[in-house]
Amino acid sequence: MTHDEMEQTNQKLDKIMKLEELDKGEYLNNLIKLAQECGASCAMDHSTTESECQSLVDNIHKRLEIAAVINMCKASAKNYKIALIATIIALLSMLAAWLAVWCK
Repeated sequence: MTHDEMEQTNQKLDKIMKLEELDKGEYLNNLIKLAQECGASCAMDHSTTESECQSLVDNIHKRLEIAAVINMCKASAKNYKIALIATIIALLSMLAAWLAVWCK
């Protein structure tokens, strides 16, 4: 899930939560649809609609947090590779300078 997709999902969730007061059935259906779109768990084992809705909201938030952590790990891995290559280049430059001084 990209950063833009996470932002869109968060905006959709905000819009749905503003509609909470209108109709619990429609609210629940919209939450289920959004949870399915973003890959959050839709399992419902609660006795009330309100607890089901809160569980879906929590699951969507958890999915967005997990996606953010995954994106940070990907960026970190990319930066690690760049840093490793820069370190190797610096080491080779140091060796070349050392050889130039000693072979004079």
